[in-house]
Amino acid sequence: MITAETPVKFDRRKQKDDTLLQLYKNILTPRMIEEKMLLLLRQGRIAKWFSGIGQEAISVGVATALNRDEFILPMHRNLGVFTTRGIPMNRLFCQFQGKPSGFTQGRDRSFHFGTQEYNIVGMISHLGPQMGVADGIALGNKLRDEKKVTVVLLFEHKKVVGSYFLLFFQLLEYIIFIWRQDVSNKRKPSIVIPIVVYQGKRALRMKTLHGCFRGVPQELLNYIPNF
Repeated sequence: MITAETPVKFDRRKQKDDTLLQLYKNILTPRMIEEKMLLLLRQGRIAKWFSGIGQEAISVGVATALNRDEFILPMHRNLGVFTTRGIPMNRLFCQFQGKPSGFTQGRDRSFHFGTQEYNIVGMISHLGPQMGVADGIALGNKLRDEKKVTVVLLFEHKKVVGSYFLLFFQLLEYIIFIWRQDVSNKRKPSIVIPIVVYQGKRALRMKTLHGCFRGVPQELLNYIPNF
């Protein structure tokens, strides 16, 4: 788990200057849009904006790592996916404003949309079902013997962290949901790596899942999942 106390160790020696500059520009683009839209929101000039400020590196990193013909299923706060995929700004903001020249001709609002032209599947408001859609895309790739990756972004936003073990339970629910989908479709269980991004001012002191079970002998802990 990555927290303020265990920062990512970055080694740029294998990356060229051009690559790093492009990554920086890709991260800077959604951040500049975010700052402008939040300013307009505070001025009352727009009614609503789903901010993903501070999360640009996730969207940009994933979109950059994938090939353009690989599908990605973002959320409404993953503006960096749309900008990194190279969607023209005029079409992107026509979509935001609900104009006919947007991708859905005014039938959807904000970035609650997808476009097969850029291999982006629009989010489903219930969030979890997107994983089922991603499973279908990945299965199609496998049946066609195509070595492609399908990525679905599922974020759970919280203003209050609360008890840390509740966060673990929530992550387990998502993981089990994915595994149930795999089993019901007669597939091997997928590898699911939960990632927690914490942006609070105070240090987040997390333990492993086993930390929820104080006083339990190690012999029994061996039979309880842990991460």
